[in-house]
Amino acid sequence: MFVAFKIAVSIIEMYFFAALGSNQLMGIIFTAVSFIAADEVFQVIQTPQRTSLTVGENVVFSCTISSSEDTSNVNIYWWKLGEVNLIQPDSRKHIDSGEEKGSLQLLNISIADSGVYHCGIKFRGVDVANGSGSQLIVSASPTPLQILRNRREPSTLFCNMAPFYPAGVTIVWYKNNKTISNGINTTQWLNSAGMYEASSTLHDAQLAQSGSVYTCLASHVTLKIPAMAIYLLPNSNPDRDAWTSINFYLKVFGSIGFALTLFLLMVITRIPFRFISCRDR
Repeated sequence: MFVAFKIAVSIIEMYFFAALGSNQLMGIIFTAVSFIAADEVFQVIQTPQRTSLTVGENVVFSCTISSSEDTSNVNIYWWKLGEVNLIQPDSRKHIDSGEEKGSLQLLNISIADSGVYHCGIKFRGVDVANGSGSQLIVSASPTPLQILRNRREPSTLFCNMAPFYPAGVTIVWYKNNKTISNGINTTQWLNSAGMYEASSTLHDAQLAQSGSVYTCLASHVTLKIPAMAIYLLPNSNPDRDAWTSINFYLKVFGSIGFALTLFLLMVITRIPFRFISCRDR
């Protein structure tokens, strides 16, 4: 439709300015013909079509032009779908433009960088083509995890995590390697930066008893295996009862063995695993 509009305008101008002389008339004809030719001969290949990365990584979009015309009259620019202004280079956005290829590099990406990016082609100052678009999906992992103990309420533990994106995190608690189903309250909210935060609270009336090992597992779309945090409840008086002391260390070794088993699975399957130590609040 835009091409047809330009041709119609050019024809009207040809008749309207015919009295001005043959030089002006030839100039109008040349402009119309050049526009039609540019629209037909320029082909744009944009890569990648879609990419998923995490917060803090870098990404590069490429735009390659195929044309039988002289590409010295071609300019490449970049724009993001939904934004009015063209993308301008700054400390985080680097634009490299050549005669036949251009690129847009985004550094230290954030959730706000998610979207669809297009390259645009100008031939002799006229927009003639756009790239097919590159979709950028930015996510953030809830790691690292940590378990904190409420000093005012000794029977309460908190499993906190880093801001994440998109929404949807699942928290599972274990006590001495056995799943806990009661006394758990998990909340999730959206912060001012457009990322999600979550905290899971565990109330256990027997938390004051020494020798227990608590584990918090968090599952999220960004994690191939759940992230883990372990809290080792210290023994209040290990010398008072030798059997209590032995039982405590057996539970600790059992939890460590549980963690080592997951670690070995990680090594075998070459999946990264993060083990986060914990401390009291």
